[in-house]
Amino acid sequence: MSDELREATLKCVAEHRTPEMKEKWDRVKQPYGSTDLEASKKLCQLRKEAKESGAPKLELFTEEEKAAFRKVLAACTTAKP
Repeated sequence: MSDELREATLKCVAEHRTPEMKEKWDRVKQPYGSTDLEASKKLCQLRKEAKESGAPKLELFTEEEKAAFRKVLAACTTAKP
């Protein structure tokens, strides 16, 4: 995904996420970057490397949190500019 597309998606998600989602993301992203884009790219890279190496999957979010995020993401990726 290009940085421009990722940035637009992150901006949309930031505008539609719940306060709880924002709080959790702010805690999760701290060690991985100062911006949403930086942290998102680093977490994606780490997830890819872990998958390729066969390392156990690190679960940062509950199933309920993932479902809420997927709803926001779906709305953002299907919205027309």
